[in-house]
Amino acid sequence: MNAHGKRWALIGCLALSPAVWAGTVSLTGEGSVKYAPDSVHLSFTASAEAATVSAAQAETSREIQTWEAQIKPERQKLSDYSTAQLGVYTRRQTDDQGHDTGKTIVVATQTVTFTLHDLKLLDTLLGAANTAGFRYQLTPADFFAADASGLQKRALAAAIKDAQEQCKFIAHQLGRQCGSVDTLDVNNQGPRPLMMKMSAISNAQPSVTVGEQSLKVNVRATFKLR
Repeated sequence: MNAHGKRWALIGCLALSPAVWAGTVSLTGEGSVKYAPDSVHLSFTASAEAATVSAAQAETSREIQTWEAQIKPERQKLSDYSTAQLGVYTRRQTDDQGHDTGKTIVVATQTVTFTLHDLKLLDTLLGAANTAGFRYQLTPADFFAADASGLQKRALAAAIKDAQEQCKFIAHQLGRQCGSVDTLDVNNQGPRPLMMKMSAISNAQPSVTVGEQSLKVNVRATFKLR
């Protein structure tokens, strides 16, 4: 091949190189923040069965009054407190063998919901719920961090920094410099429980240990190369 042919062959190779032709590099950056939840959403339900609606509702009201008397010293520390969720329905009564007796029984429910930002009070409140006879179930998903937006920003900043560092490394290997961002997509994966020991179910001895959670954010970034 003559010199002229070699020159055009070299130009053809450069044209097929994505880094040189496109002048961009696309990559994924990841950032995560570990934290201990400091708040919890709670929902307790008083439930009673009776022959009449008034009798069933009277029993649920008694349970609510028992609960509120016990938590009176902490009442002002419970945010978004509500006892407005009421329900009444009927069901067929069965005997000990599960056979239909032909009678109808009334079931009344009243639910207490609130948010607690002081987890030191959690065991006290669960004990009061058990004394009142409430039904409830507490899961890791009920716990959260009050500063969720701040945590997400920290994770996002870490993801962007990770992407920038990768871009600088790749550009250096190519003899180029990492330039401005062309496109950026953010994927927030949300909190993930890392450790949680719990036996907080209705009528059980309260015992809750809240462990760390992890908030992860991924970014898909395209940088211009200089």
